[in-house]
Formats: sequence, C-alpha cells, structure tokens
Amino acid sequence: REALKGLAHAKWEVWLPAREELVGAGMPAAAELLSAMTEADGEYRQRLEGCLSRIARDARHGRDRGELDVEAVEPFLDDADADVRQIAAEVLGASGRRGQECLTAGLMLPERAAACARVMALMQADQVVALLRQVLGNEQFPAVARAEAARALGLLGAKGASGDLVNVIKQERDPAVQREAAWALGLLGERGADKVIAKLLDSPDKATRCRAVIALVELRSPEVLRAAPMLASEDASEAWVAAWALSPRDFRSLFAGKYWGYYDDLVYDVREMAQVLPQNQVAQVLAEGASKQKDKFVSKRLERLARSAATRAAATTP
Repeated sequence: REALKGLAHAKWEVWLPAREELVGAGMPAAAELLSAMTEADGEYRQRLEGCLSRIARDARHGRDRGELDVEAVEPFLDDADADVRQIAAEVLGASGRRGQECLTAGLMLPERAAACARVMALMQADQVVALLRQVLGNEQFPAVARAEAARALGLLGAKGASGDLVNVIKQERDPAVQREAAWALGLLGERGADKVIAKLLDSPDKATRCRAVIALVELRSPEVLRAAPMLASEDASEAWVAAWALSPRDFRSLFAGKYWGYYDDLVYDVREMAQVLPQNQVAQVLAEGASKQKDKFVSKRLERLARSAATRAAATTP
C-alpha cells in the first residue's frame, strides 16, 4: 500500500524507488496493481502499467517473479478498459501453464479474444492456430478481436490459414480486419495473394491502403506499382509509404538522417525491389507523382527518387 502511494507521488525521488519495490514484489502484486490501474489516470496509470509490463517481461525472460494468483487476475480480462484487459493478458501469458490455459479459453469469449490473441501470438503459441481461425471467421466476435486473430496467424506463420485470410480481404467490411489480414499474408509470403491485396489500394481507409502497400513489398510484388496515386496524397505520410515501396533503396537517403525518426515504420530496406520493378516505369510513376504532389517538400524528394530510378534504368539498358 505504501509503495502504491509512493508511485503516485510527483517527485521522482519518491516514485522511482516505489516503482522498483513494486516490480520486485513480482507476480503476487499483479492483482493489486491492476485494481489500482482501473481507478488511476495520467502518469500514475502509466507507471502502474509499466510495473506490470516489467513483471511480465522479467517472467518471460526466466527471472523468478513469484506465483501469480490466476483467479484474482482473470476477471480483469473483462474490464471495460482495453489497456487493462491487454496488460492482464500479458501478465497471465507470462505466468506459466495455468495463465496460458486461461488465455486459451479466453480466445473463445468475444470480449476477451482480442487481448488473448495478441499475447498468444507473442508467445508463439502454435497450438492455438485452430482457435484463432475460428475467431477470424466468426462475425459474432468484435472486429478488433478478428483483426488481432489475423495478425496472430501471420506472426505464428500459420500457412494453413492463408485461404481464410484471403477470404477475409474479399468479404470483410471492417477495414481493420482487412488490413491485418493483408499484413499477415505478407508475413506468410503468400505471393499468390498479391492481386487480392492490391485491391485494398482502392480502399477509402488510408491505414488500409498503407498496410496493403507494405504487404506487397513483403511479397516483392510488382502489384505495388498500383500504389502510384498515393504519391499525390495530401497526407505526406501516405505519399512517403508509396515512395518507399517504389524505391526503398533510395528512400532513406532522402533525409540524410535528419528527419528519419519520423519514418521509423519504414526503416527496413528491401533492395530486391529494384530487381522486381522495371526502373524506367518506376521513374515515370515517381515523376508523375511529383508533378501532382502539392507539397513542395514532398514533390522535390519524389523528383530525386525519379532521377535515381531513371539512372538505374539507363545503366541496365543494353
């Protein structure tokens, strides 16, 4: 109790030692920390969540953090707050066999499925693939749960679920579920699904279009050329995603490190795309995008990418 009071204190000299004391208390303190989190807000809430996350992480990495009272923590999977549900699932997943059995059972409950699916994916729990496929295909589950199920199937490498994921893209109405299905297919390396994924480039939802582009790059698919209209987007972040997809080899050099922190989601370099895409066509698409882009900062950098692609095209022309 005193440590919880200390954690809420404004002075770091007070709350920092209190945090270490609570983390040191380990799994036996989890239920009380979760209870406090349901009533807290602001920095105090963030500190409570941080304590729980560290306890779970330490347990996953083999440090003895004591035994969790599973029965006391399980009800927090039904909390109205998604963050509370998620951190409760994280603690249960790190606690051992009984906690993991609780998560497995929770996959079949609509209100618990999203939090349970996310943690089971991080645990690489292959035995839950069949349950995740059931969640994905059951429209009685909320969209957030089906989206997490799709994501988990990709992370688990569930090749057998590829057909289910393709059907979701074709039939699902919720964009969150569609984009997670597309991303999962990219992780699974399902190159035969690229044309289905490419149809999401026409989605009215920006996040779905961007995720579809990333999935197509994961698949090294020439269908990514269909992202050309995104280059003219008024939202610079969408234009950058398309630019990266078309010319990942040169994209990072655009910012010379100065602005790169804003684009960490595109940090990996896929040099093979230069062999997948005809560079003369890439140069033309980038140049057209630059001419239509109203933001001068973006437009000039698209022009630079276009020139680089044109140079490569000229170098490879017999």
